[in-house]
Amino acid sequence: MPAICLMMVLAAPGLQAQLPVEAAEAELAIPFGAASGQIATADDLLLFLNSERMDASFAIRRENIRNMSVNNNVLTVETVEAVNGSNALNFRLLSGDASRFSRWAQGIAPATMTSGPAAAATSASAAVAPKASSVEMTYQARHNHRIGSGCTGRLLITDDRISYDSVDNIDHSRQWQLKEIKELKRKNPYKVIIDPFVGDKYELELIGGGMSSQDFQKIGSMISDSRKP
Repeated sequence: MPAICLMMVLAAPGLQAQLPVEAAEAELAIPFGAASGQIATADDLLLFLNSERMDASFAIRRENIRNMSVNNNVLTVETVEAVNGSNALNFRLLSGDASRFSRWAQGIAPATMTSGPAAAATSASAAVAPKASSVEMTYQARHNHRIGSGCTGRLLITDDRISYDSVDNIDHSRQWQLKEIKELKRKNPYKVIIDPFVGDKYELELIGGGMSSQDFQKIGSMISDSRKP
């Protein structure tokens, strides 16, 4: 949705009476930082109005949301189709009541709120949404900082990118396309290092279940295949 349309939804006189709008100040995690703006729900739309770059504003239809959760004022949205080049978006809420988004998420169809074999079967039988980036693997992870105690989050591997979504510190979230990664190193099942062609290496400690040799080899093959013409 163009940014001008988002402005109309959020600010047009009399429009809120027809289309209920609830907005909150928020920061969207982006590679190497965060974008400030407002996040809002309006009918079946989840909107993000970028206060720094209007052309970077966007809207997500409820039907495109696979899963949505709120944890420590961080709103995590997983989508069926990629939005802003990603299927996983993290918003740190700076104001407002986070529970409003949980209530709005209750309107998401049950098929899109579940995960695992049952959800995959439902999605396959429906065959409505076009092909999008699919989630291959997910790990709970921790990033240790040079200063401070570090942060926890999620390491997400899809068919076209690797991302670390921090729950505690959104500024430490990162995202790389597979073709941008020079090497993925595995010190042991619980420690991995992402070494991109551009930028610093990123070391993560996996919490709970580690990365098996089979999964590590699969990710390595995905990275190699992404560079093929």
